[in-house]
Amino acid sequence: MPGTILITGATSSLATRVIHLLLTSYSHQDPAPEHENKHEFTLLLTARNPSKLKIKLPELTGNTNISVKVRTLDLSSISSVHTFATEVSADVQSGKTPPLTSIICNASHWDLRKEEEVTDDGYERTFQVNFLAHAVLILRLLGSFKPEAGGRIVLLTCDAHLRWPLKSVLERGRARGLEKYPPGMPDDLDELVTVESQAQCEPQSPEQILEELQEKPKIRKKEKPEFMARGIRRHANSKIAIIMWMYALNRRLEEDIALNTITAIAVNPGTLLNSRQLRVNTSLRLKLLSLFLMTAVRPSLSLLCRLPFVGTKVKAKKTMRTCAGAAGGVVGFALDVRIDSGASAGVSADTGPDSNEVDGDGDSDGDGDGDGGYYTLSIPVKDVGLPDMECLDEERQEALWRKTLQWAGIWNGNTAIRVDI
Repeated sequence: MPGTILITGATSSLATRVIHLLLTSYSHQDPAPEHENKHEFTLLLTARNPSKLKIKLPELTGNTNISVKVRTLDLSSISSVHTFATEVSADVQSGKTPPLTSIICNASHWDLRKEEEVTDDGYERTFQVNFLAHAVLILRLLGSFKPEAGGRIVLLTCDAHLRWPLKSVLERGRARGLEKYPPGMPDDLDELVTVESQAQCEPQSPEQILEELQEKPKIRKKEKPEFMARGIRRHANSKIAIIMWMYALNRRLEEDIALNTITAIAVNPGTLLNSRQLRVNTSLRLKLLSLFLMTAVRPSLSLLCRLPFVGTKVKAKKTMRTCAGAAGGVVGFALDVRIDSGASAGVSADTGPDSNEVDGDGDSDGDGDGDGGYYTLSIPVKDVGLPDMECLDEERQEALWRKTLQWAGIWNGNTAIRVDI
C-alpha cells in the first residue's frame, strides 16, 4: 500500500464522513480502467477515546484494498503526542506502516460553559488541542513522508476566526454576546497559552477570602457569566494561530530540498450545522441557533443559490453546510484531487449512509489546488476571507513559529525540518 493518511479527532462528525468517503470512494480491488483514479492507502485514525468511533469499519473495509489502524492520541498531553510521533516514525522506518501521504488535523476542542482549563503541560486547553499539539505532531512526522511522492498537510480552521463587523459597536460600548471579545493575536504571545483566571489570580489574605465569599451571592445575581464569549475568542485565536503558523511552515518546506514536495493548507470547511461540536460543551442558545440555521436558513439559502440571477459572489459566501457536504472538499485537499459533486454523499447526520446528503446545492467543494495557503471550501481561490492582514504579516508569523518551537519542545534533533531557535 503506497501511503498512509493520518486523521486526528477521528470520532468527530466531520472525520466520520471523511473516513466513510475515503473507504467507499477512494479504494478498490478492481484494477479496471474505470478505477484507475482509486487510491490504495492505509488509514491511521486517532482519537482520545477510540471506543467512540461509531463508523462500522469491518463492513466498509471487508472488500477493499485498504488497511485501517486505530490508535489512541491525547492532544491535551504534549508528551503523549511526542511518544505517538516516535512510534509512528519507527513503524514507517521499519515498514510496518507505509510512509505518510497526508495528515488531516481535524481534532478540535472548545468549552463555552465554564472558565478556561489548563492542561498538565500548563497550557490553555483549547489552544493546545486545536493548534499546539497538531504543530508538534506535524513537525515530528515530517520525516515520515515519502519525499518523491510528496504529501499534503490539511489544517482545519473555521470562520469563527473572522473579525465580525463590530469595531464601531465596540467603540459605542454596545458589544455583547459573541461579539464582546473579538479574536486577535496578542502582543505577548504567551497570553495564548496562559489561563486568564490563573494569570489574574493574586495571593489573598484570609480577610479577603471571607469578604469574597460574602459578596459572591450578590455578584451572581448582578453579573452573568461570560463563558461563551470568552470561549469563542479562545477557539477563534487557536484558528488564527493555525493559519499564521501554516504560512511559516510552508516557507520552510519550500526551502528544504528534502521536504519541498510537502504542502500545508489551512481549510475553512464552513459552518457545519450538524457538527456535534455545536451540541457539546455549549449553551442551549447556540444549540437552538444551529438547529434553526440547519432546518430553516440553510435550505432557503440553497434554493436561492440555484436561481440563475443570483451572482457568483453570493454563492461563494454560502458557507453553511453539513459535515457530509464538507467531507468531499477535505478529501480533495488531502489527496490533491477534485471531488465530484456527488462524491460527498456518504454519511447521514450521525454515522449511516445517506444518498440524499450532498452539499445542498450540488456544487463541488474539492479544489485540488497544489498551492499552500488558506482556503474556504466554496471559494476556489486561496487567501480569500482571511480575518485581517495580521495573518499575512510575516514578522508576526515568524514570532509565532519561534514561540511554537519553544512551547512544543521541538529542536533539530526531533524534527526533519531545520529549526533555528
